[in-house]
Amino acid sequence: MNKLFFKKLLIFLLVGLLIVGVATGCSKPDGGDNGDNGNENGNGDQEETLNLTLVGGATGGIWYSMAEAIAETIRREESGSVVSVVPGGDAANLVRMSEKDGDFALCYLPTAVAAHTGNDPFDTALEDLRALSLVYSADYYFVVIKSAGVSSYQEVLDKKYPLKVTMNQRGSVMDFVGRAVMNEYGFDYEDIADWGGEVNFMSTNDGIDLIRSGQAEGFSTVGPTPVSQIVEFAGTHDIFIFSVDDNVMEKIVEKYGVIPTKIPASAYDFLEEDVNTFITPALLVAHKDLPDDVVYTIVKVQDANKDYLESAHHAFAGFDAEYMSSISGLPLHPGAEKYYKEVGALK
Repeated sequence: MNKLFFKKLLIFLLVGLLIVGVATGCSKPDGGDNGDNGNENGNGDQEETLNLTLVGGATGGIWYSMAEAIAETIRREESGSVVSVVPGGDAANLVRMSEKDGDFALCYLPTAVAAHTGNDPFDTALEDLRALSLVYSADYYFVVIKSAGVSSYQEVLDKKYPLKVTMNQRGSVMDFVGRAVMNEYGFDYEDIADWGGEVNFMSTNDGIDLIRSGQAEGFSTVGPTPVSQIVEFAGTHDIFIFSVDDNVMEKIVEKYGVIPTKIPASAYDFLEEDVNTFITPALLVAHKDLPDDVVYTIVKVQDANKDYLESAHHAFAGFDAEYMSSISGLPLHPGAEKYYKEVGALK
């Protein structure tokens, strides 16, 4: 009887285990049917994640923070994607893109056009560059402390003043367009040196530090008005922002495609009147071989995160697909063009 009992018990246990196994095999793990965990799609295939490098500007500067905001739009929309932001500089970023050293980068439109056509400051044409999107409009600034005793380009020339100034990174739009403005007034870097002055090349923050240490009197920069570094610097130093005369402006617009504008007196507490200057739009560029679907995603997620971008930096105000696509002088990447046409920003 005991043997019969144990046989029945064993059979009962085996049947129970079989039923549990079948039930378990038929059930679906959480999210396994539709890829909700971000690793699989509805067909059970592995979703592709992006691993990109975005080349921005100097660490701690406007470009670096804006590049980080752009990178975050990809991280938000493309689960599991990695976007690394690394420091760079305007003209250097374009060379890096032509050499596929990084995936996409920030630069200024006049610099990109000069690079693509092989004009100053580039020795050869970087024909593989493609535009992804405009990012923001940056105003050009030439700032000089009042203690220097000169308040305009013309006064620098008339006095042959030995100005000590930093023109941002060599080859940047602040350098070659800023130099072009001086040339239209009738002097250049060599003249400044002959008068006993000095021209140096470094980031805006480093240039301001050089003034604070008494080794410089002015700096050039570009940025969305109001520029935070100028606001902060004006809190400790009395400064002028040089205005560009209309006759000079016409020649700079014709040569570099910049856009005339005015810095309103209301933008800064120290300004007493509007300042004539010009806009140098900033944009994202990449090598033409960056895959179309990757570029499509980059511009799509920016457009989808307009509110976030504007909250990250005021320069993104008014950011939309129509603005992003309004690029001239540089070919659009096919992936970007596809998106802009889909949303009606381009015909």
